[in-house]
Amino acid sequence: MDSEAVLPLRVAWGAEPRWYTKGRCQMLVLSRKVGESIQISGDIKVTVTQVRGGRVRLSIEAPASVRIARREIMMKQEDETEKSSESDPSVLSENPL
Repeated sequence: MDSEAVLPLRVAWGAEPRWYTKGRCQMLVLSRKVGESIQISGDIKVTVTQVRGGRVRLSIEAPASVRIARREIMMKQEDETEKSSESDPSVLSENPL
């Protein structure tokens, strides 16, 4: 079986929540209404604050040490960091000749 396939891992009471696994990661899929929350690791709270059309507004409460950013911004920053390290001759290669 393809290790990259997303497969149901566990189904709790009723139709949700559903756990899925992909490789070594797990993903919880559930539904929330405006005002409802999920808790992550005891110190991160995600609340649905608004649903309008196809958009969902979330509020996230977390310790100041936790970095919170939209995924596309984090990916762009990682790409820029990677490109700058490739073009910088002072950065040592991990695989020296």
